[in-house]
Amino acid sequence: MEIQYLSDQQQKIQLKTFTNWINHTLKKNGSSRRVTDILEEVKDGVILLEIIQILTKEKVVWTKGRPSSTKRPLQINNVSTALDFLSTKGIRLVNINCSDIVDGKPAIVLGLIWKIILHLQVRIVHRKTLIGTTVDLDINQIGIDRFLWNHDPSTLITSRNTVLDAKDFGRSWRNGVLFSKLINTIQPGLVDTDVMVKENNQRNLQMAFNIAEEKLDIPRLLDPEDIDVDKPDEVSIITYVGEFIKKYPQGVDGTLKVELYRLILTFILYYTILLY
Repeated sequence: MEIQYLSDQQQKIQLKTFTNWINHTLKKNGSSRRVTDILEEVKDGVILLEIIQILTKEKVVWTKGRPSSTKRPLQINNVSTALDFLSTKGIRLVNINCSDIVDGKPAIVLGLIWKIILHLQVRIVHRKTLIGTTVDLDINQIGIDRFLWNHDPSTLITSRNTVLDAKDFGRSWRNGVLFSKLINTIQPGLVDTDVMVKENNQRNLQMAFNIAEEKLDIPRLLDPEDIDVDKPDEVSIITYVGEFIKKYPQGVDGTLKVELYRLILTFILYYTILLY
């Protein structure tokens, strides 16, 4: 995926989502570092390198320098180290270069962080979860690209009498119902979908986010007003939903016995491969 133009609204939401995601990831792994301004704080490459190390569980060697050292050559060197490492993982960094990261260009910085989340968290967790299933065997046998030619992601979310009714990771999630269904596939009965208020998206979203945080320990990366818009940001929603899969890759009991949950994993994997 090439870096795309972001509307002001998309940029604002992604900055918020990625800031929350980075801080949660750092905190969960014992780091005392926190970010408040991504565009400024990624310039020296250190945050990028720490996040990469956490997600890959591999050691990356970079130039620490003095705490006061913010000169451009050191920044370029560290960012280059991060990009080179990502390239060794097969991540294509189209239109992403060190200078643009060090200059804090929003579309480039956000595009890079999204690639890190997508490739080192979302896809890896999903592929590991689906190993040994029919989906995984089909992908390995004929390859991802050919497999996707034969499948429409929007048709993969039907489970007997239960239809998730997800065609995307944007408008389909706006009313909060899908978040509640996702929660209930992990731990049935946590959300009483019968009491969800019709045409009150923000109340539904608030309830789902609160329960996910309090009962399932899912970090709150987004707020209702971020989702209840004409065109919700797909990247931010995928990042948030990815936290459920990371926390519960095999469901709450470790067996992945809930068919709908398995189909949600499949849908996310296909959808991100197809469009991102």
